[in-house]
Amino acid sequence: MKAEAQKNMRIIVENLPADITTEKLKSIFDQIGAVESVKLKTDLLTRRPSGTGYVEMLLDVDAFRAVNCLNGATMHDRKIFLTEEQPLLARAKQLLEQGIKFQGINLGFHKEKEERNH
Repeated sequence: MKAEAQKNMRIIVENLPADITTEKLKSIFDQIGAVESVKLKTDLLTRRPSGTGYVEMLLDVDAFRAVNCLNGATMHDRKIFLTEEQPLLARAKQLLEQGIKFQGINLGFHKEKEERNH
């Protein structure tokens, strides 16, 4: 039995140029694989792009390929950075393991709860 690819992996794209549009960003990722959605984050006060975007790829294999191909690439004289979006609790655990404090979550509680369950 062949293993199925997971679907809908979301990628965080950081350090985007201010003149990037959702259409342009989508066209770049479309060259690698099927894109489900593209969103650009904007500053709440100025309504200008913040330099961060979110690209949801239809298949995880395409998303991994996009991260490998485009992470560190230059776009309009800016180096862009791509990472796989992780669920909040998984990201918090990763930061805890690295010794980084994560504001907004009581990581000690989650660690103690996890230790009690083992």
